[in-house]
Amino acid sequence: MAESVSAVRADPVIDVQNLSCWFGGQQVLFEVSARFPAGQVTVVAGRSGCGKTTLLRNMLGLIRPQAGSIRVFGRDLGDMTEEELLALRPHVGVLFQQGALLQSYTVGENVAIPLERHTNLPQSIITSVVRRKLQLVELGGTDRLRPSELSGGMKRRAALARALALDPEVLFFDEPTAGLDPVTAAALDRLILRLRRTLGITVVAVTHELTSIRRIADRMLFIHEGRAVFEGSIAEAERSEAEPVRAFFRYSEPQNS
Repeated sequence: MAESVSAVRADPVIDVQNLSCWFGGQQVLFEVSARFPAGQVTVVAGRSGCGKTTLLRNMLGLIRPQAGSIRVFGRDLGDMTEEELLALRPHVGVLFQQGALLQSYTVGENVAIPLERHTNLPQSIITSVVRRKLQLVELGGTDRLRPSELSGGMKRRAALARALALDPEVLFFDEPTAGLDPVTAAALDRLILRLRRTLGITVVAVTHELTSIRRIADRMLFIHEGRAVFEGSIAEAERSEAEPVRAFFRYSEPQNS
C-alpha cells in the first residue's frame, strides 16, 4: 500500500483506484491507486518493466481498466463509449518516446494532425495555429523542415508542439528526456516547467531519469513490480522508508570515481 500523501486537492484531474491489469494471463498491475492534482507535475517512476507505461496507457484510455477504476475530469473511463473517449482525447496531449513524428510529413504537417482530425478549422487558421505552437516551444520557422533535419531535442519539441495543438488540459510524457544529452535534457525540462506555469496545465511524466525528476516534479508515484509503493512529494520520496524508493535514489545518484 502506498505511503500517506501530503495535502492533495479533493478533486484530482485523474483519480486511479485499485487498478489491476493482466496481459496474456500474467498480472502486471496490482490494485494501483493514485491521484493526479490539477496544475502540478506528477512523475511516475520505477525500474524498467515495473508497469509505468501500462499505467500510462490505462490513463489514456488505450487499455480499458480490467479491474478498478480511472476517473479523468470526473468521468469514469470504464463507463465511457468509444465516441465519448474520442471526444475526451482533445483535452489530453501526449508526447511519446522519441517523439513519434511522421517522417514523410513536414514538421508543420505533423503539428497540424490533431487540428485536422478533431476540428473543422480552415487551412489558413490551422497554419496560423501550427506556427504559434512551434513558436511556443522555441521552434519558430521550422514548419517546412522534415523531422530528419532536426536534432534529437528539436524533434521532442516538435512533438510537444503537436501535443499542445488542441490546447489540452493535461499533458502526458513518456520518458521525455530519454536519449538526450544533459544540456538538451535540461533545456527540455525547463520548457516543460515554463509551459506548465504559463498554460496552467497538469503534467504526468513517466520517467526513470532522477536528474529530470528533481528538476520538474512536484510529486512522485513510485511503482515497484506492478504495485504503488509510494505517492507524495519529492521531499517525502527522498525520506521514504520503502526500500525500492530508497534504492532508486541511492543507485540513481552519480557515483564518484
